[in-house]
Amino acid sequence: MAFRFFCGGILALAVTASAPAALAQADPLAQAFRNCTDGNVTLEKRLTNCKIAIAAKGLEPVEIGFAYIDLGLVYQEMHDDDSALAAFNKGLEASPGQWQGLADRAYLYLRRNDLEHALADYKALDGTDPDGAVVNIKNVGEYRPVTNGEVHNYDSPTRDSEARRDAIVKVRDGIAVAFANRCRAKAVNPADAATAMTDCETALSISPNLPAALVSRGFVEFVRGDYRAAARDLAYAPPDAAVPIYLRGVARHRLSDPAYGADIAEAEKIRPGITAQMTSGGLAP
Repeated sequence: MAFRFFCGGILALAVTASAPAALAQADPLAQAFRNCTDGNVTLEKRLTNCKIAIAAKGLEPVEIGFAYIDLGLVYQEMHDDDSALAAFNKGLEASPGQWQGLADRAYLYLRRNDLEHALADYKALDGTDPDGAVVNIKNVGEYRPVTNGEVHNYDSPTRDSEARRDAIVKVRDGIAVAFANRCRAKAVNPADAATAMTDCETALSISPNLPAALVSRGFVEFVRGDYRAAARDLAYAPPDAAVPIYLRGVARHRLSDPAYGADIAEAEKIRPGITAQMTSGGLAP
């Protein structure tokens, strides 16, 4: 059997298994697996061949898993996220814990703003076996395309482990930023403010010291009137972020900290008129 998997989104990870070259060239099923993942053929052809691969008899569970994940990636490129999610689900049912599928499904959940399911997949991904990244099926040689001059095969477990680690970091950071953004959005809505801090703490629990999460938490603390904590967390604001710098100045002013003036001046420099704008909204220094 032959299959190749390309992880979607910002990941570019290839995992392929194939029979020996001479056999594979003559094997229609091997060709179907190739066509399923070949970015040089039409999406319709890829879709047809992915379905041929999935319908094959005698596949190992891990092969079925990759075939469904590849199918899901094709559906994603066709902008059919519902079908992509169904395919990822079937792939992970066939081969639970397959880290490539968990990463792809987590990204899909992120795009759908389903942060709780994305977080669950991240936790499962982070808990996968570092040595389980290599697909090693008896009597089936593995093949990786040449990437940056390096041939990846089943004798390169280091590269596979690195790819898994990269996937974990990228999924983690994407989810943490999404929770931080939702935290800040909730803080300005009284109906959602009670759960805003929970989102910020979730972001920081998976990515400690993430500036976006700290600034968002500072915004929530400011709204709650905890100016000391707000000033501390808003100190992580990017140098070009006028609003959090201004709010940090207001928080320091309310703490009788003379450093507040520098923050107000800096915010005004970044966005002229912000003091008048914020003052009109009740946030005078």
